[in-house]
Amino acid sequence: MNSLIERFEVKAFVPTLVGVILLFLAPLATAADPEPFTDQRFSELTSAGKNVVLNVHATWCPTCKRQQPVLLKQMQESRFKDFQILIIDWDTQGKLRRRFNLIIPSTLVVFKGPIETGREVGLLEPEKIAALLDTALK
Repeated sequence: MNSLIERFEVKAFVPTLVGVILLFLAPLATAADPEPFTDQRFSELTSAGKNVVLNVHATWCPTCKRQQPVLLKQMQESRFKDFQILIIDWDTQGKLRRRFNLIIPSTLVVFKGPIETGREVGLLEPEKIAALLDTALK
Protein backbone atom coordinates (compact mmCIF):
# COMPACT_ATOMS: atom_id res chain seq x y z
CA MET A 1 0.00 0.00 0.00
CA ASN A 2 2.85 2.39 0.80
CA SER A 3 4.33 2.06 -2.68
CA LEU A 4 0.93 2.89 -4.21
CA ILE A 5 0.69 6.04 -2.07
CA GLU A 6 4.29 6.97 -2.87
CA ARG A 7 3.64 6.59 -6.63
CA PHE A 8 0.50 8.73 -6.32
CA GLU A 9 2.42 11.45 -4.46
CA VAL A 10 5.18 11.45 -7.09
CA LYS A 11 2.62 11.67 -9.91
CA ALA A 12 0.92 14.58 -8.15
CA PHE A 13 4.27 16.26 -7.50
CA VAL A 14 5.63 16.11 -11.06
CA PRO A 15 3.14 18.60 -12.63
CA THR A 16 3.83 21.02 -9.79
CA LEU A 17 7.58 20.69 -10.32
CA VAL A 18 7.20 21.23 -14.06
CA GLY A 19 5.11 24.34 -13.39
CA VAL A 20 7.75 25.77 -11.06
CA ILE A 21 10.50 25.11 -13.61
CA LEU A 22 8.50 26.80 -16.37
CA LEU A 23 7.87 29.78 -14.11
CA PHE A 24 11.61 30.29 -13.73
CA LEU A 25 12.33 29.70 -17.42
CA ALA A 26 9.60 32.06 -18.68
CA PRO A 27 11.82 35.18 -18.52
CA LEU A 28 14.36 33.37 -20.69
CA ALA A 29 11.80 33.04 -23.48
CA THR A 30 11.66 36.75 -24.17
CA ALA A 31 13.42 39.18 -26.47
CA ALA A 32 16.98 38.47 -27.43
CA ASP A 33 19.81 40.33 -25.74
CA PRO A 34 20.74 43.65 -27.35
CA GLU A 35 23.48 43.47 -29.97
CA PRO A 36 25.72 46.11 -31.49
CA PHE A 37 24.38 47.32 -34.84
CA THR A 38 25.99 45.84 -37.93
CA ASP A 39 24.73 46.21 -41.49
CA GLN A 40 24.78 42.45 -41.90
CA ARG A 41 22.70 41.74 -38.79
CA PHE A 42 20.20 44.53 -39.59
CA SER A 43 19.79 43.15 -43.13
CA GLU A 44 19.35 39.58 -41.86
CA LEU A 45 16.66 40.59 -39.40
CA THR A 46 14.72 42.98 -41.61
CA SER A 47 14.90 40.69 -44.66
CA ALA A 48 13.40 37.93 -42.52
CA GLY A 49 10.54 40.26 -41.51
CA LYS A 50 11.66 40.45 -37.86
CA ASN A 51 10.83 43.29 -35.47
CA VAL A 52 13.91 45.41 -34.77
CA VAL A 53 14.50 48.26 -32.35
CA LEU A 54 17.40 50.58 -33.09
CA ASN A 55 18.56 51.95 -29.75
CA VAL A 56 20.70 55.03 -30.35
CA HIS A 57 22.93 55.22 -27.31
CA ALA A 58 25.79 57.34 -26.00
CA THR A 59 27.69 56.48 -22.82
CA TRP A 60 27.72 60.14 -21.74
CA CYS A 61 23.97 60.63 -22.31
CA PRO A 62 21.98 60.75 -19.02
CA THR A 63 18.68 60.07 -20.80
CA CYS A 64 20.20 57.01 -22.51
CA LYS A 65 21.35 55.67 -19.15
CA ARG A 66 17.83 56.03 -17.71
CA GLN A 67 16.12 54.76 -20.85
CA GLN A 68 18.10 51.53 -21.23
CA PRO A 69 16.74 49.63 -18.19
CA VAL A 70 13.17 50.74 -18.95
CA LEU A 71 13.47 49.50 -22.54
CA LEU A 72 14.99 46.20 -21.44
CA LYS A 73 12.22 45.67 -18.89
CA GLN A 74 9.55 46.34 -21.51
CA MET A 75 11.20 43.83 -23.82
CA GLN A 76 10.55 41.14 -21.20
CA GLU A 77 6.82 41.28 -21.98
CA SER A 78 5.76 38.23 -23.94
CA ARG A 79 4.31 40.28 -26.80
CA PHE A 80 7.79 41.67 -27.51
CA LYS A 81 9.60 38.31 -27.30
CA ASP A 82 10.41 38.28 -31.02
CA PHE A 83 11.99 41.74 -31.09
CA GLN A 84 15.71 42.31 -31.44
CA ILE A 85 17.47 45.43 -30.14
CA LEU A 86 20.41 46.68 -32.16
CA ILE A 87 22.46 49.36 -30.44
CA ILE A 88 23.87 52.23 -32.47
CA ASP A 89 26.79 53.94 -30.74
CA TRP A 90 26.26 57.66 -31.20
CA ASP A 91 29.95 58.49 -30.91
CA THR A 92 31.45 55.85 -33.19
CA GLN A 93 28.79 55.15 -35.82
CA GLY A 94 28.32 58.57 -37.41
CA LYS A 95 27.47 57.14 -40.82
CA LEU A 96 24.43 55.46 -39.26
CA ARG A 97 23.30 58.78 -37.82
CA ARG A 98 23.07 60.11 -41.36
CA ARG A 99 21.64 56.90 -42.83
CA PHE A 100 18.78 56.76 -40.31
CA ASN A 101 18.41 60.56 -39.96
CA LEU A 102 19.25 60.52 -36.25
CA ILE A 103 19.58 63.91 -34.60
CA ILE A 104 20.04 63.03 -30.94
CA PRO A 105 21.00 60.08 -28.72
CA SER A 106 18.22 58.31 -26.82
CA THR A 107 16.33 57.80 -30.08
CA LEU A 108 14.43 54.54 -30.51
CA VAL A 109 13.51 53.48 -34.05
CA VAL A 110 11.21 50.49 -34.56
CA PHE A 111 11.06 48.36 -37.70
CA LYS A 112 8.75 45.58 -38.80
CA GLY A 113 10.87 43.95 -41.43
CA PRO A 114 12.32 46.71 -43.61
CA ILE A 115 9.50 49.17 -42.77
CA GLU A 116 10.00 51.79 -40.07
CA THR A 117 6.88 51.79 -37.91
CA GLY A 118 7.80 54.33 -35.24
CA ARG A 119 10.45 56.63 -33.85
CA GLU A 120 10.69 58.56 -30.59
CA VAL A 121 13.35 60.47 -28.68
CA GLY A 122 13.95 60.45 -24.94
CA LEU A 123 11.21 58.05 -23.88
CA LEU A 124 11.49 57.05 -20.23
CA GLU A 125 7.95 55.95 -19.37
CA PRO A 126 7.29 52.20 -19.74
CA GLU A 127 3.84 52.73 -21.26
CA LYS A 128 5.20 55.09 -23.93
CA ILE A 129 7.99 52.68 -24.84
CA ALA A 130 5.44 49.85 -25.02
CA ALA A 131 3.22 51.99 -27.31
CA LEU A 132 6.20 52.61 -29.60
CA LEU A 133 7.05 48.90 -29.71
CA ASP A 134 3.40 48.11 -30.41
CA THR A 135 3.67 49.99 -33.73
CA ALA A 136 5.51 46.95 -35.14
CA LEU A 137 2.75 44.60 -34.01
CA LYS A 138 -0.08 46.24 -35.96
